[in-house]
Amino acid sequence: MGKLKKGLNVTWKVMLSVVCLIAVIIGVCVLNAFYEHSTRKYCYRSLSNDVEVWVARNADKYFVYNEKLGEFTLKNLDWVSSRPDNDSLTVFCKDNKRGYLNVNTGEVAIEPEYDHAWIFSEGLAAVVKDDKVGFINKDNEFVIPYKFDYGYRMFDVDILFEGGLSIMIDDRGACGLIDKSGNWVIEPKYDEIHSGWRNKYRVVRDNGKYGLLSDSTFILALEYDYIEYAEGGVVVVKDGWMKHLDFEGNVLQDFLTADGFWVLKYTWYIAYQEREYGMESYNAEELSDYATFTVKGTGGRGVIRLSDNKVIIPALYGSILMITKDRFEVYDPKSSSYLLFDLDGNII
Repeated sequence: MGKLKKGLNVTWKVMLSVVCLIAVIIGVCVLNAFYEHSTRKYCYRSLSNDVEVWVARNADKYFVYNEKLGEFTLKNLDWVSSRPDNDSLTVFCKDNKRGYLNVNTGEVAIEPEYDHAWIFSEGLAAVVKDDKVGFINKDNEFVIPYKFDYGYRMFDVDILFEGGLSIMIDDRGACGLIDKSGNWVIEPKYDEIHSGWRNKYRVVRDNGKYGLLSDSTFILALEYDYIEYAEGGVVVVKDGWMKHLDFEGNVLQDFLTADGFWVLKYTWYIAYQEREYGMESYNAEELSDYATFTVKGTGGRGVIRLSDNKVIIPALYGSILMITKDRFEVYDPKSSSYLLFDLDGNII
């Protein structure tokens, strides 16, 4: 009897050991699967035919993978910029420092040593160290030394050379243009200078007004309410009118139609005066041939005749209602009063 009891104890111990061993193996497998899942890398985007940017699941780290070599050439990066147009170098960040990598090989071209950096353009790239901005070439040699202060607005602007000129911002936040020698061509005194169009034209905004530069010369003065690039030129808004101009300032289209992208169309109804029939009354309404419109860049409204797309009232006003079949009631925000217009746009 004693031998049987002793044998049963041994059997239970062996079984318990086996169960514990199985539990350990399962636990290790689960932990390993979780680790593999949490650290698995996924392709984020391509930089070239052979080089891709990968990101680790549940980790804010990026990896550069060379498919031809079958290996990661860079690991544990903070971020990687997209491939620039017509260039082989792009910016990457590691440990909050910026450097450059070759998008065709995935290898470091310039070590991460800068506080901020922009992509190369026309052979130069703007870099920041110790709150000073300079420009380097692809050999990491300074062509324009650290001579500009890193302004508080600068990180939100593309510091790139286009047509031999680059936007630069001074320590006050004012915009200007410099040449490849680092000299001011347009003094920093404007609120905004937009990136170039065809490496030549730039929209400028200052004190709420827009103008247009050709290289470093104003071809449209700072007098417009809005300017935006368009096919063959620019669309300008002034005094409630929107026109399509070429780059010489000639009018291509005197007004963009109500059906165009630039005009938001709302159809209003003519409201007749109230009529009474016995004990009942109602307002008869008919669809008019007129619509209100707004132009991009302004908050004003105007009136356009839909049959010939003729502007009757420019987009300078607030609310507009058609109170009879031949009268518009228009709110004028400048005088804080209501005006009456006829169908020809004359104030009654």
